[in-house]
Amino acid sequence: MRLVVNEIPYQGPQAAGRMCLGPGRFSPPNAGPDSFVLADKLAFCRFAYLDRPQDLNVPVRWLPRFAGLAWPQAVRIEMAPMEPDPSRLQPISVVAPIHVLRTPELAYGDY
Repeated sequence: MRLVVNEIPYQGPQAAGRMCLGPGRFSPPNAGPDSFVLADKLAFCRFAYLDRPQDLNVPVRWLPRFAGLAWPQAVRIEMAPMEPDPSRLQPISVVAPIHVLRTPELAYGDY
């Protein structure tokens, strides 16, 4: 298993919309000539999304699939090498917060 990245420059809402199949559904990723490998020969690579409940008394939880209407608070990427080798750089798990300053439900424009 490998973790591959496709970098697609943002070219406006119409270009971004072509990647969406509907609310919460996106086109499947495909490796191409401009793709690059972040990690290779992995035993697993999993993504988890931090749910942000409305009720602050409810504990936060990590979900294996992003399905909410609002952005998740963070993304966790868990990786482990297929064959651990202490003489090489090993893949690690990463948690990255997501700072969104826009709300997808609101229409923005110049005033």
